[in-house]
Amino acid sequence: MPPAPTPAARRPPPTEFGRPRPAAGSPDPAETAEGTVVLTHAWWSVDGPAEDPTSDDHEGLRASRRKILALKPALIVPGHGDPFVPNENTPI
Repeated sequence: MPPAPTPAARRPPPTEFGRPRPAAGSPDPAETAEGTVVLTHAWWSVDGPAEDPTSDDHEGLRASRRKILALKPALIVPGHGDPFVPNENTPI
């Protein structure tokens, strides 16, 4: 039997734009004429909850949210609610 492939060998090829594909669970940004749109499970909906009651890593969730907001997205499409435009009240 051949040896198992190394992690690098299992990595998917880069996208047609030459950027590496995001890791599983990473936000999936898309560039549009209106700006960056992010599809993510980092927020349930625009209405909350601000603290995800099912998360076992609240600091990791906040770090993910900060990274997403640093992209300055025009729109966030959360996992469970309607798309929303982030603003200064968007929970981190």
